[in-house]
Amino acid sequence: MKELIKNIELDKIYFGCDVFEQINNHMIKHPNYLEKTQNGINGYVYKINKTWGKNNKCFFIIDNDLNLIPISYNYGLVKNLKKQESLKAFRSCIDMEIFKFKKQFIKNVTRCEITNEVIGKIENCHVDHFNFDFIEVVEMFLKKYNKTYSDIYQHVKIIETKRFFKNKYLIEYFIKFHNDNTHLRFTTASANLKRKKK
Repeated sequence: MKELIKNIELDKIYFGCDVFEQINNHMIKHPNYLEKTQNGINGYVYKINKTWGKNNKCFFIIDNDLNLIPISYNYGLVKNLKKQESLKAFRSCIDMEIFKFKKQFIKNVTRCEITNEVIGKIENCHVDHFNFDFIEVVEMFLKKYNKTYSDIYQHVKIIETKRFFKNKYLIEYFIKFHNDNTHLRFTTASANLKRKKK
């Protein structure tokens, strides 16, 4: 696929040609291929994906209503896809918890709980899990309910570039389990990154 990409023209529609067949044969491996093509497929176009940033490109499926449905060609290359996608959805579950915690930040007063230095601005602040890190909490949750990442993956939905769970009870159970089993703390960006490298 990487070799094919080199010869793909930006914004050109590929349909009913050898290039279309090559792209489509690769995209069939995409875990959400059936969902993304449920309203037909009338070609592929390689374009800037504005939701990813001005320099990021991806393929789009052109459906029967001429909507552009983004689809990543990297999906067929990623190992442990179900785990990675499920973890993204688990992280989305606690977005509001992180947001609420960050509201406690006070510029030039809040201290890093690793180094004890004062954090000057919110841009230099990370919110870190401690006593159990995030992945440990997820895996404890899966163990408690005797589930695997493959079981959980069936509940993942994609909205633009974000991953969420479709099952509201799964979201509620995980938020409660997360809050009962780990704690959040403020750290500087540098202290948190150094800790993760160890």
